[in-house]
Amino acid sequence: MLSEEIKELLEEISIVYKENNWIEVKKYLLKSIEPEMRKNFSTRDYNTKKHKLNNYEKSIIIYYKEKYNILLEIPINKKHKKNFWEG
Repeated sequence: MLSEEIKELLEEISIVYKENNWIEVKKYLLKSIEPEMRKNFSTRDYNTKKHKLNNYEKSIIIYYKEKYNILLEIPINKKHKKNFWEG
């Protein structure tokens, strides 16, 4: 469940940012929320330093798609590719 604070921040960014780069939206959210709420977001892969999504971030992306009709995505060159043992 997304907090009202996150929903309000998504509304703010949707007014000025019309691209679909998840990393830019995530940066905006992380800079705007309290440290306690930042725990819900994923960290980059330890070895590759590339980004991956967790369930909380997926719920934000789904909400953003439904509300603003923009599917946020991680750019290919910054996306962590799963190793065969990660499933």
